[in-house]
Parts: sequence; structure tokens; C-alpha cells
Amino acid sequence: FVISAGPISLNNNDSVVVGFAVVKGNDLNELRANNNTAKTRFNVIGIESISNIIPKKFALYQNYPNPFNPSTTIKFDLPQNDFVKIRVFDVIGREVDMFSSELNAGSYEYEFNAANLSSGIYFYKLESNFYSDVKKMILIK
Repeated sequence: FVISAGPISLNNNDSVVVGFAVVKGNDLNELRANNNTAKTRFNVIGIESISNIIPKKFALYQNYPNPFNPSTTIKFDLPQNDFVKIRVFDVIGREVDMFSSELNAGSYEYEFNAANLSSGIYFYKLESNFYSDVKKMILIK
């Protein structure tokens, strides 16, 4: 799966991300050639802005529900426009999922689906140019 958030131009020459599109298929090379800003390997349900208020500081919140089966929500705040990666790791440090995109300042929710993963402890990490944090989550099937 590939997620792509696309900007639209407004009358005052500003841009704003208004949603996301999920593209299914195996032709990842063509998708990468056309849009190299937002990708994930599998499991993503979506990411969306949840507020028009710009937060005062970076934050990564505990996922909910936790424990979860099979999907959970990861919320985070960006006080400024930034390139963001959300990576999910298993307990021995293997990356099992990744999302990356340039995002505008705001509060976001990332919906993570672990239907293809085994029960256990996982870690999710938010990385940007100015902030990094890790939290633990538990998948129970």
C-alpha cells in the first residue's frame, strides 16, 4: 500500500493537506517516480489532520486502545511544518511498518492496522527534523 497526501492551491497561494488516498498495487516503482513524499509498506488505514489549532510543541501520545486488536490510533502534534516518519518495530527491533510524509503544522492521527502481525509488544517511533520519541504498544489477538 502507498499513502499519498496531496496539497491543493488556495486563492492566497497557500497550500493545505486536505486528505489522503490509498493506492493498492504492485507497481511501486511508478508510484515512487510520481510521488516520493508519502509511503508505507503495508497495514496503514490512514493518517488525517484532526484539528485546525496549531500545537505549541511536538508531542507523541500513547496509542489507543492499548492493548489493541487489530488496529490502533497513534496521535501526534507538530508545531511547525516538518518531514515526519512513523516507524513500528517488533520487540527485537525489526521494522514492521513505516509511514513518511511532509506534513503541515497541526494535530494528526495515524491509524495502524496490525492484522498481519503476531501478538506481542511493539514500539512506534515518531521522527522529524526537530523531534523524536518512542512509545510501546501491545497487540493481543
